[in-house]
Amino acid sequence: MSSSETNKAAIAANRKTIFNIESNVLSNKALVYQSRSMIEENRLMIMSNYSAAFMGNRQLANANTDEIFSNRAAILASMDTDGDVQANYVNAQTNKSSLDFLAQPSAATVEGNAAIIAGNTAAMADLSANVEKKRAAMEEILATSASNASALMANKDTINERRVSIMENRKGILANKQKIG
Repeated sequence: MSSSETNKAAIAANRKTIFNIESNVLSNKALVYQSRSMIEENRLMIMSNYSAAFMGNRQLANANTDEIFSNRAAILASMDTDGDVQANYVNAQTNKSSLDFLAQPSAATVEGNAAIIAGNTAAMADLSANVEKKRAAMEEILATSASNASALMANKDTINERRVSIMENRKGILANKQKIG
C-alpha cells in the first residue's frame, strides 16, 4: 500500500473518530440542557414551596394562635366558680390571658368598659354577617386555587413527557448518525 493510500485510510479512520467524538460532545451538551431545565424547574418548585409555607401556612398558624387565645378567654369566662377565691383565680387567669395576647389596659373605667361592650356587641353582629358572606367567596377561591394547581401539575407532566420524547428522538438521531458515519 502506498503512502498516499495509507494516509487516506488514516484520514478516514480519523474522520470516523472525530464524528464519534462530536456525537458524544453533542450528547453531553443535550444532557447539560436537560439537567439545566430540570434544575430550573426544581428551583421554581422550591420557590413555590417557600412561598406557600411563608404566606399560607404562616398566616394559618397565626390564625390558629388567635383562635387559641379566643378559646382560652371563652373557657375562662364560662367557668362556674364557688366563692371569691375561685372567682379571683378565674379573673386572674383571664387577666393573664389578656396580657399574653395584648397589653392590659391600666386606665379602665366602668363607663369605658360599657362603651367597649356595646361596640363589641355591634361589631360581633357585623362580623358574623360578614363571615358568612366571605366564607363562600373564600371557598370558591380555594377551589380555583386547587384547580390551578392541578392544571400546573398537568402542564409539568406534559413538559416532562416532551422532554422524554425529545431525548428519545435524540437517540434516534444519533442512531441514524452512526449509520451515516
